[in-house]
Amino acid sequence: DTFGKQNGFYLFRLSYIFLLFIFLATYLKQIKSPRLVVFLVLPVFSYFVAHRILLRPELISNILMLLCLILYVRARHSFSHKNLFFVTFLLLIWVNYHSPVLGYIIIFGLFLDRFIHKMFLGEDGYSWKLFYGWAVVVFLVGFVNREGEHFIFSMIDFVVNSKGSTTLEYLPARVFYATNKMVHASWALSVCVIAWSFSKKQYGFSFISILLLYFSWSTSRLVTPVAMINIFILAFLLSEYLIKKEYISLKPVVRRLLMLSIPALALFSYYELAAMAVNEYRHKEGRELRLETRYPVSVTSYMKNYQSGGKILNPMHIGGYLLNYLAPKFQVYLDGRTNILYPISRMDYYLDMLDSPKVIQTEIKKYDVDYVLLENRPWFLSLVMGVKGMKLNYVDDYYMLFSKENEKNAFPVAGLISIVPTCWEESLSSEMKSEYLLAKKVFSDEPHLLTNVLNMLNAYSLSENKKEFLTMQLELGLLPDSIRRLLGVLALKNNMYGISLRYLSKIKINQRDDLFLMVYDLVMMGEYQDAEKTLLAYTNNQVFYFMPDINQVAEAKIITPMLTSFLLSIINKISEDYKLQYFSGEDFNSLKEKHTESGGKHKGALKFGDPSAMFCQAAIDGSEEDEL
Repeated sequence: DTFGKQNGFYLFRLSYIFLLFIFLATYLKQIKSPRLVVFLVLPVFSYFVAHRILLRPELISNILMLLCLILYVRARHSFSHKNLFFVTFLLLIWVNYHSPVLGYIIIFGLFLDRFIHKMFLGEDGYSWKLFYGWAVVVFLVGFVNREGEHFIFSMIDFVVNSKGSTTLEYLPARVFYATNKMVHASWALSVCVIAWSFSKKQYGFSFISILLLYFSWSTSRLVTPVAMINIFILAFLLSEYLIKKEYISLKPVVRRLLMLSIPALALFSYYELAAMAVNEYRHKEGRELRLETRYPVSVTSYMKNYQSGGKILNPMHIGGYLLNYLAPKFQVYLDGRTNILYPISRMDYYLDMLDSPKVIQTEIKKYDVDYVLLENRPWFLSLVMGVKGMKLNYVDDYYMLFSKENEKNAFPVAGLISIVPTCWEESLSSEMKSEYLLAKKVFSDEPHLLTNVLNMLNAYSLSENKKEFLTMQLELGLLPDSIRRLLGVLALKNNMYGISLRYLSKIKINQRDDLFLMVYDLVMMGEYQDAEKTLLAYTNNQVFYFMPDINQVAEAKIITPMLTSFLLSIINKISEDYKLQYFSGEDFNSLKEKHTESGGKHKGALKFGDPSAMFCQAAIDGSEEDEL
């Protein structure tokens, strides 16, 4: 609120980075690091600072973690009441801020180191009374929080119930960062730190590195803090090594190898850091396109400016985005920013809702939902089209918005035709005209998918010679897929099969119906061999992608009753004039049996004719998806 969203975001990140390097400088000064150590540590540390800089509570925890390491070194040097008080005070702050797991691991390493040195190596700079007294205090501090529960018990519950398995951040780092050279280098660094610490009797550092190596290997979100800790430990060991001139006792070959490997590692880190900066720059260049693909950018702008407000039933991953731009005028169903806080049973119910019109109807009634916002997919269209009281309001290339039927600003016809152009009929012309005039009033000259569709439909309706109009549009080279698809369907409805095929074949990302409409065009043109090859390509799943989202490609492997009927009608038509060369009798009989087993749904398709009405009905009533 004080600095604004964008400025506040960058100010927070800048403050975080500034504090990290302040503590790094403080630590290096405390351990009296030579310049060679600074030269090595700086690029590696910088890389991992930039590696994970998400705006999360863990950023402050990283700062507390480095401060904890500074206090570790002081307390190990002087295991006194004063230093242990500062350690305890830091843990008290940490416990009440966020998960203090890393802090307790570091301090446990401190007490383990002091225990081994006193018990087995005879160190007498402190008493057992001081040791056990502060150990109990440090443990009890874990209970001093709002919940009154020690973090250790919360962590055990988290692990036992496998709560992390539902979150991407808790995926194994060995899988998540399988190709990241610096992450692999950090694991190698951990092994070196473990061995070196143990050989120098730094048992606390050795314990910390062993435990954190496992965490870094098994949990992707811990790679960055673990790498930072290992860098601090390495700086300590290397500084001590150079200050005490321990390298003098090494053989000349080993000494030269060591002195070459240190700058080599530093230069490699500088190179990887530069590569990361270049990738980040390129990443930001394509940020707008990625935002539009993942988030409802256009729909959100439309809702903010032209809708009356209310409750939105939304997918989880866009909840935070909607709140950021639409609150308090709109409220969301699921807030994706806090996904880890929802119980797993709630997530299971949410997934069931996306598969059932009955469940989504129940939620709409239960919460008096005003809007339903879902991704632009055929199944979601049929899911909500069957819900009473909801109508299609707005559509873009990636999302579709439904609203209550009393919403004034809405474009149900344009939205439906944008998604399923096969639903266009001349009887919709009057409604289309009303939406066209509303769009002119609402959007003015703003570019929208709906305005493009409405402009094309209006121009088509006004044209006296439809065939001439459709032919002329071929000269417009830079057409979006949605308009090419619409023009292809309009050409097919006007028996212009060659023109229809040219439009449909130029679509960059095909949907299922595009392929079958092209098959229909080829059959009507007498190009039976090409039609048959296209059908074969579909049934073998070789050249077909169902939706822009490649994860939906599995749907192409299902031949539903409607598609079975369509395939039968096409094959019957081809068989009248052309001997099948690619489909064997066995394939043909298999299709017939499948059609019979399904109860002979969509029997009208067996009478060869324009399939667009059949595809339209299938998209609306969801019959395509029942078998899926």
